[in-house]
Amino acid sequence: MNMTIQKAQKGFTLIELMIVVAIIGILAAIAIPAYQDYITRTKWADTISGVASVKLAMAECLTDNGGDMDVCDETTALELQKYGVAAALQPSTYGAAISVVADQGIQMDATTGSVGALDSCTFVLQPYIDAEKVMWKPYTSDSNCNKYLKNTVNTLNTYT
Repeated sequence: MNMTIQKAQKGFTLIELMIVVAIIGILAAIAIPAYQDYITRTKWADTISGVASVKLAMAECLTDNGGDMDVCDETTALELQKYGVAAALQPSTYGAAISVVADQGIQMDATTGSVGALDSCTFVLQPYIDAEKVMWKPYTSDSNCNKYLKNTVNTLNTYT
């Protein structure tokens, strides 16, 4: 008498493998855009920390001049250069053009050239005085860029 013993099959069925691939595909479709937004937010945070010296100079100028923005909104020798700000500001690490715009504040512009890393956004950090402290309000005119900075507004204060 010859007896054969059958072994149980080992491994995955095609259906099980297809389900796993589908789950991974769905997770990747959600995770990759979220990760790209996270990376862009990180690059903007680096750009904003890169203008800390300009923010400090503007804050000192505003404090010394009683909050008068007209005296502290240019990188000329008579205004911010005496606080250590160069007449021509260097671009950020990720290529955003940095400038001080009259009656607005510090502008970080990633729309010029090929700065894909910052999603072609422009932000302005506008100073204002609150309880004798200089505070900064981030502004963008593009509502698609609001997700990269917290508390971003779409209107600037006007200085008269």
